[in-house]
Amino acid sequence: MTDLVAGRHPLFNEEWLFDGSPMPPYRRSISRGDVNTVTGAIGASGVGYVVAVPVQPGDVIHSISFVAGSTAGATLTHSFAAIFNGAASTSALIAQSADNTGASWAANAVRTYTLATPYVVGGTTYTPQGSAPASTQNGPQILGVMLSVTGTTIPTLHGMAGGPGTAAPVLAGQVALAQTAGSGLTATAPTTLTGAAASATGFVPYVLLN
Repeated sequence: MTDLVAGRHPLFNEEWLFDGSPMPPYRRSISRGDVNTVTGAIGASGVGYVVAVPVQPGDVIHSISFVAGSTAGATLTHSFAAIFNGAASTSALIAQSADNTGASWAANAVRTYTLATPYVVGGTTYTPQGSAPASTQNGPQILGVMLSVTGTTIPTLHGMAGGPGTAAPVLAGQVALAQTAGSGLTATAPTTLTGAAASATGFVPYVLLN
């Protein structure tokens, strides 16, 4: 602990303090202080938008929350959230929420999707826990968090604006921060992120895992 203080590192995570010190702490795609737009588009109807979110061993994920932007969702027929055991095209589905068939999503409104099965990150040595497939690693990891909305007017989201390629890897080994995957989705997530492609806008939504 002395080394942390001597290096001018905080003893407590500032974002956790801003979140109201929840126990367990929330996990997020970006800091709330990095949100710089409410007009972030997530693409076409029925296309999954996948955001990379780092998680820590022992995290228990029950729900996923997004904040609609200045454009409300209208004449919607389906929407769901899901988590995958990574952000690569081969990453497998871990769990998803029920389908939300609400016809609207108000501007600036929070929508929380509850996973059908909570996911425990990491687990004990040699024993993957929770609902994850056996390929999920023990220890810290990156989850691919998908939001898919089907309807006439897809809501924009709060998040961090960028340009084409901003959210894509620059060097080998880096993880794409935002991608699209799947098409023609309605109530069910794809089993893998096959066909994942970097976001054309570079937009990274503000996503909270709780």
